[in-house]
Amino acid sequence: MGESNARHLTINSYDRAHFTWGFFQLAAHTPKDNLILLMRELLGLSSAAAYFPDLKLVNGRVHQVTSSGEVDLEHEEAVPVGSQTEVQIPRFMRYLNPDSYRVDNAEVLTAAKFVHWSLNDPKVIEKTIEVALRIVKRKMNAFAQRYDLFGRRPELAIWVLDMFHQGRGSVSQVKAALQLSSFSAQLDALSKIDVTGVHEQRLRTVRECVKILMDENVFAGIKFGDDELDPTS
Repeated sequence: MGESNARHLTINSYDRAHFTWGFFQLAAHTPKDNLILLMRELLGLSSAAAYFPDLKLVNGRVHQVTSSGEVDLEHEEAVPVGSQTEVQIPRFMRYLNPDSYRVDNAEVLTAAKFVHWSLNDPKVIEKTIEVALRIVKRKMNAFAQRYDLFGRRPELAIWVLDMFHQGRGSVSQVKAALQLSSFSAQLDALSKIDVTGVHEQRLRTVRECVKILMDENVFAGIKFGDDELDPTS
């Protein structure tokens, strides 16, 4: 809900990722993660050739077929981001959206393809959900070990995942919040973390959704890591 208000047909093409897709906002810039993982899955669908006829999998990696040969779109490069560098996959990013600062035909066509494909082949949304769930489980397993979330209330894990998925908090802030003496204090502290200061609507949305889960006793008697919420399963 916090990422896209539960909308599957959600696209963002104006930030450093160049293109993000779906309810989980799978971003194009991250190597071996997010949108490139979904594209690998989508290219295995029988309908893929109708939308991306110039793409194929070569040894499990996404390649573009050009007049001069096959180009590995998963090629990684260190890219300056502010005062730091970040490893990205610029070829894949530019394939989807050549320029994130202006709207061009390639960007519009890519967006149209994803929307039309999703509306005409339900497996696209199914794959999007499957990939997102695998990512969530992988990340939550890592977060649970780093922040000692196993055996604690699941609502805390929801806040930690959403915070780092959006990138609005820090390790020290999370650890400080989780060291508070009561569950309510921990939950309240996590719900206020926003180093950017511009995501109050996102915080409000997640806060409302967590409250609904608690009011409906969705996690009554369940701790994070129990069979129902085991990120390793």
